[in-house]
Formats: sequence, C-alpha cells, structure tokens
Amino acid sequence: MSVILEVMRVRRLLIPRRLATGDTIGVISASSPVARELRPQFRRGIKVLTGLGFKVLLGKSALKTSDYSAGSPRERAEDINSMFAEPGIKAVFDTAGGETGNSLLPLLDYKLIRRNPKIVLGLSDFTFLLNAIHMKAGLITFHGPNLVWCFGRSRPYHYDVSEFLDRLVRSRIGNVRRESEWRTVRDGRAKGRLVGGNLGCLAVSAGTPYFPDFTDSIMFIESFMPTPGLCDEDFTQMKQMGVFDKVRGVIVGYIHSLQSSGTKQIQMEDVLLKVTSDYDFPILKVNEFGHNCPNTVIPIGGMASLDAGEKEWKIIDACVTGKSPVLRD
Repeated sequence: MSVILEVMRVRRLLIPRRLATGDTIGVISASSPVARELRPQFRRGIKVLTGLGFKVLLGKSALKTSDYSAGSPRERAEDINSMFAEPGIKAVFDTAGGETGNSLLPLLDYKLIRRNPKIVLGLSDFTFLLNAIHMKAGLITFHGPNLVWCFGRSRPYHYDVSEFLDRLVRSRIGNVRRESEWRTVRDGRAKGRLVGGNLGCLAVSAGTPYFPDFTDSIMFIESFMPTPGLCDEDFTQMKQMGVFDKVRGVIVGYIHSLQSSGTKQIQMEDVLLKVTSDYDFPILKVNEFGHNCPNTVIPIGGMASLDAGEKEWKIIDACVTGKSPVLRD
C-alpha cells in the first residue's frame, strides 16, 4: 500500500500553514480560460490580494487560451505541480473555475503535493481538484472565494475578504457567520468531516477514482444553473450509489438559477428532502457559499458540527496552523 493511501486509511490529515502578510500566492487557471472581457475582474482580484499585503505569482498558463481551456491538461497540471514544488509559494488560488478541471486529476503529482503542503482555494469546477487533492494527498483543502468572480467583482463582498482573512490568516474557527436567513429543512444534529462542493462536479466524478468518500461526513453542496429536475437526477444517482447511507448531514448553499430567477419554483433543498424522504439526516439551507453570492471558506476534510434546528454550523478543529504543516489523526 502506498504511503498516501496508508495515511488516508488511518485518516491522518495534513493541515497547511496559515498565510502571513508578505507571503506569495500562486494563481492558476485549472479549467476555463480567463476571457478577455474578464481581464478587468482578474486585475481587480490581483489588486485585492496585493492590497491585503500578499505577493502574487501567475502560473505560466494562468492567462492562456487554448480553445475552451486555459492550456492543455498537461500545461495546467504542470502549473499546479510547479506551485507546490516552489518553497516560496505558500498558497495556490484558482482564477475562475469553468469546465474541464477533471482532466487534470491523473496528471497531478500527489506525492509532491503531500511533501509540500500549502493552502489550496477555489470553487465551482475547482471542486474536482479540491476533493482529489484532499483524498490522494491527505491535505485539507478549501472551498472559497476565487480570484475573478469573488475578489474581482466590481464591489467585492466584504464577507468574502473577511472570511478569507479569518480562516486562512487568523486561523479562526467556530460558528460560520451568517449573512442571510438560514432555513431548517430537516431537523437534527450531526458531526463529521466536511466534504462536497459543486453538485454537477460531484455527479461527474461518480465511478472514477476521484469520487469523494462521504463516510461520516457533513456534505455541503451548491450549483450554478441547475433545474429542479437535474437536482433530482443527481440526488437520485447519489442515493443509488449509497452516498446518503454514509452522510451524517447536508448543508445546501446558494443555487443561482433557482434563487435568482424571480419565479416561484421548487428549490434544491426541497428536492433533496423529497429524494431522501426515507432518511433522517439533518439538512440546513444557507446562502454563504456558491455562485454570485458571499462565500465563506470551507475546509474540506475539516471537522464540523451541524444543528439544523438551531440553524448552527460550526467548524470545530483548526484547519491551518501557525507552525510547519502538521499531521492530525
């Protein structure tokens, strides 16, 4: 058995070192190219990070355009591998998500990543990489604001910047801060490791070596443009795979197409409740992660508790360290 698989078997996780002022953040494009019309947002995102006191280093393919991707799978994977190989880079951030991130997964050097653990941050299509790196390298990764669509907004959410600093610089844990009214979908309490991300990416991962292990987890899910029917399909697929036999609770984030349409329609959390009517795990609806909304920073692999009745979601264990990266059982 490989060292990495043995580490994962005993559930010993690597906790990356927290960021400090003056650190260098590596920026990569794991999926789609940063289109020319998005370059102003890209520059604003860089300005936010440098304004907070960080240095920024762009990957060779960060602004490359090759048909519908930011370079070939190998070029994009080499950008990520090189960021982990460079000791001076303390974190790796994704630009904008998109599509095709799963093509990188067999090309990432997970042993290199494990030897050089650092913060990895992004959302949407970056779900593929966050979960794969967590599983294959045993590293806690982070679902949270990306460069273009979050930090690069014409008016970045204060919440995004605050949560980024609190979680990854100040090492703060505890209750996830609310920016919206939360909803109890199914009452109950749970405790488990946070696993999840974009629902479509999770569905695409089914049947591959990169599908997350949801055993004893608190699943968190979001999606950009699903219909209620697509939500039903994906949840039914997970039910048939036995995923809902393993989870202890579910947190549903902001679903852009269903919540911003202005028309009354069934929401993702209601579809989930319907599909899992023969289960009793708690379900909490929030709006603090997803597309076109404020984003907290969620540690994939981090321990959390959920009280849907009291509308409470708490991160229990430290997910970054002030010292060298450490192992945790």
